[in-house]
Amino acid sequence: MSNHPSLTVFDRQIEQTEAEAVVADFMRKPMIGGGLQYMPQVKRKPGDVTILPNTGRDMVMPMFTMTVPIWKKKYDAAVQERQLMKEVYSDMKEEMYNELSAMYEMTLYEMDKMQQMIELFNTQMTKTQQAIELLMASYQNGASDFEEVLRLQQQLFKYQIEKVSAQTGYHLAQVKLNYLTGN
Repeated sequence: MSNHPSLTVFDRQIEQTEAEAVVADFMRKPMIGGGLQYMPQVKRKPGDVTILPNTGRDMVMPMFTMTVPIWKKKYDAAVQERQLMKEVYSDMKEEMYNELSAMYEMTLYEMDKMQQMIELFNTQMTKTQQAIELLMASYQNGASDFEEVLRLQQQLFKYQIEKVSAQTGYHLAQVKLNYLTGN
């Protein structure tokens, strides 16, 4: 059942919370940054949209930033929250797996039950067909009533209908089993 989409969703959520915990952990550490800012310094005439490069008046300004987190508890809480969310998703995944396992076992039971029902109906149909043949021979000799033959044929028809219902139930259980295994 490891291929089931619901379990895969929980795996992705666990991976996401792990990544968020790493980001929150980095946020509580000092950050250092640097860069350059370039600005052309050219007087423009009204309506002039062109900027002439390399006029000697351009400004290059080095920039340096440093962020020191003062309130680390906020970031510690974020890390702890992500760890708790990871546990929640793990528990939810385990619960979903248990539900799917129970459904899987129940579906296997249904398939086995339907297979036994099909075999039972096959046996009943064979015995009923033999009884019909005996009654037809008896009817031809004048020893039995034709209504009994009709009643057995009606019973045979009911067994055929119930067999088709059992086969339908078997195929539905098979489809459910394929859904549960992710095939």
